[in-house]
Amino acid sequence: MKPATGQDESAGGPVPHLADHAQGNDDEMLLAELRRAVAVFDPLPASTADFGLDVLSWRDPDAELAALVADSRELAGAVRSGNREVLLRFEVAPYAITLEASPDAGGRFRVVGQVEPGIAGRVDIRQSDGAPGQRELSVRCDEWGRFEAYPVAAGPVSLRLTPDKGHAVRTTWVVL
Repeated sequence: MKPATGQDESAGGPVPHLADHAQGNDDEMLLAELRRAVAVFDPLPASTADFGLDVLSWRDPDAELAALVADSRELAGAVRSGNREVLLRFEVAPYAITLEASPDAGGRFRVVGQVEPGIAGRVDIRQSDGAPGQRELSVRCDEWGRFEAYPVAAGPVSLRLTPDKGHAVRTTWVVL
């Protein structure tokens, strides 16, 4: 077995060893060089970076998650087809959010909803077609918990209820 000499016999020059470098500054220089190499040889596509930023901007850690407990399409799928009304119900204590989404001739939906117990506030309907740049449609919820929104695009949607008094609630994503 040969002793380690620090020489690379094939290249004829010294081979750097981790023990030969002081930790700290050399590590930072190595990381900076790796970042430059990745940026040049394997850059992140712009759409991926935009999508990542959009996902982070939609995070809502303060809102409780309301689960989907009823979907009219589960029962109606066996007997109906086509673009029909959808009735959904989400629940998280102390709220229940029921909504009916009715399609128009262009495939957009009119959403009519009710929050129980009745409470005034704002309902944000978050929409995504899978591409960066999701949009949000905000409407008022009256003191009886009623709200209406139009037009809501077909595709994934999630609601966020922000009561005038109380804590925020958001629903799971569903597809209209």
